This record gives sequence, C-alpha cells and structure tokens, in this order.
Amino acid sequence: MEEWLISEDFVNYWTASRLLLGGQVLDLYADQATYFRHLTDQFGPDYPWRNWSYPPHYLLLVWPLSLVGYVPAFVAFLTTTLLVYLLALRGFVGSVRPGIVATAVLVLPALVNNIQHAQNGFLTSALMLGGLALRMKQPILAGILIGCLTIKPQLGLLIPLFLVMERQWRVIASATVTTVVLVALSGWLFGWETWTGYVTETLPYQSRVMTEFQGIFLGMMPSVFGTTRVLQIDPGLGLTLHLAVAIPALAAGGRVLWHCPDAELRAALLVMTTLVVTPYWLTYDYGIAAGALVLCYSRIVGQSKAADQRRACLFLAAVVPLVAIPIWLIGLPIAPLLVFLGYYAVLKTAAASGSQAMPRSS
Repeated sequence: MEEWLISEDFVNYWTASRLLLGGQVLDLYADQATYFRHLTDQFGPDYPWRNWSYPPHYLLLVWPLSLVGYVPAFVAFLTTTLLVYLLALRGFVGSVRPGIVATAVLVLPALVNNIQHAQNGFLTSALMLGGLALRMKQPILAGILIGCLTIKPQLGLLIPLFLVMERQWRVIASATVTTVVLVALSGWLFGWETWTGYVTETLPYQSRVMTEFQGIFLGMMPSVFGTTRVLQIDPGLGLTLHLAVAIPALAAGGRVLWHCPDAELRAALLVMTTLVVTPYWLTYDYGIAAGALVLCYSRIVGQSKAADQRRACLFLAAVVPLVAIPIWLIGLPIAPLLVFLGYYAVLKTAAASGSQAMPRSS
C-alpha cells in the first residue's frame, strides 16, 4: 500500500505544490533533471521516472495540497475530484438515465483506472462534462469550466469548433475570459518565467516523451498514434496514419453534429470524436468517454433488437481503461479499435435521433 501511494502520478501534484510553497516553483519549468532531483531527494534514489507536464495555471488548482502531508493530500485529492466528477457525470447524462447496473459497468473501468494511477482524470473529466452539460442553461459557468480545462488542452481540442457550430457565444466569451484571467493570474503570482519555461522546456520535453520514449505508458495511450508508437513505427509516419483515421472521423462526426437535434447527444458525440481525433491522451482521461457512453446507452435502452449492436459496442468501449495495458503486454494493441466502437455507437445514435437541422442558441 505504501509503495502504491508514493509511486503513482499524484506525486507530481504534491511535489509541485511543495515546490510552490518553498519558493522553488521555477524548478518545475527547468529541465527534467532539475525537477526529477526533487522526487529522488524526497522519495529515494530509486524512484521511478516521472515528469511535470502541466501549464503554470494548473498550480492554482493544486496549491492547497502543500498544506497537509502526502497521504492526507492524496486521499483528499482523489476523494474530492471523484465527488466532483460524479456530480458532473450526473448533469451530463441528463434526465433520462439507464439502470444502476448498466451505469456501473460503463463507468467503473474509468473510475478504477484513474484511482489506480492516482491521476487528475476525475478533475479534467468533470470540467469537460460539466462545461458541456451546462452550456445551454448556464453559459457563463459552462465557459468558466471549459476555460479551466485548458490545464489539459488536448481534451478541449474540438470544443471551440463545437461551440461556434452551436453559436454558443456567451460560453465562448466566458471561456476566453477565464483562460486569460488564469494565465494572467498565474503569471503574476508565480512569475512569467514559469510560462517561459513551460514553452521552452516543458512542452519540448513532453513532445519528446510522446514521440521518442518507450515504456508501459504507451500501453495507456489508446489512440491510433499511440498504437503506431507501440509498433515502433516512425513518429512522422505514425502521425500520418493517425490523421488518415482522424480526418474522416472528424468529418463524419461534424456532419452528424450539424443535423442532430439532441443537444445531449451532440455533446456525447463531441467527446468520442475528440478521443478518436486527438493523438495524445491516456487511459485515465477516459472519464469523459464514460459519460458519453452512459448518455448514449440511456438513449437506446429499451429499443428494439436493432440497437443490440450499438449496446454491445458501448460495453466493449467501456473496458478500454482496464484492458489497454494487458493487451499491450501480449502484443495486441487493439485499444483504438475499442474506442472507435464507442465512437461508432454514439455516432449512429446521434444520427438516428433526427435529420432536421439542430436548433441554434441566440
């Protein structure tokens, strides 16, 4: 138990908050060796490799962790973010919900995986699902949540296009203002050198991790690009192969989004399209997919046997966080196919919801 507590990714957040408290925040955005030395000084010379990859405004969310010891911070972080995630999930799924058993089967793999890695997937998923759920009724709050999602910008890759398509101008304005405020506040509090270091050190190193590094984390990257890395295909060619799948998926998703009258299904399709299109994301980010899968299931539960295929696809897609590493270990990296099955099921359900042009907000 003790080894698990200190060997998972939460160590990055707690260490970052401690460096901030100790006036050493710039070491987060120096070279990798400088940051990693803090981990080995704290947890011993044999501590496994970890790196810091987050922008400075992420520190605005994790700084309270430094106020308590490691274990209390660990428990508080996972518990609090889990509760926030479940609240956002409830709002995202909407008024029509499937049974408790189906919901558990669709959601538990993502929950277990995020807890296993002690990651921030509950937090980022809550921001994305919450923002999308609130965009119609509370656009200002929705924009604030989406603006905060810039702590992990790859998850919000398609949100601006989606909001423009829906003409959600107040959400766009709120998200823009929130992002500017977060960047300005972090620069003022922590020094603009943190942003300079983020651009010149953190991002280039993270790019190297994505394109050059080997290790078990590749088994946790269930995108087409991630699979090409597992197969040791040249990163340039791997990205080309990824785009060969992502561009048609984006085009198909965009076409269905344009005609889908169901605002909740549009959000679910955006989530699954994001995961198919984005080259770099990891299994602990799958909380957003769990929300989309549950919402889609709620739309087809009780339908005729014609929907059985889509239901099966949803359940197969749900297990991605649990099977990604095992199938990678046996040399069968098919996790992107499972993700695509979820995308397909949501796409078909959204397409079947109606062919009339979707309503626009003013």
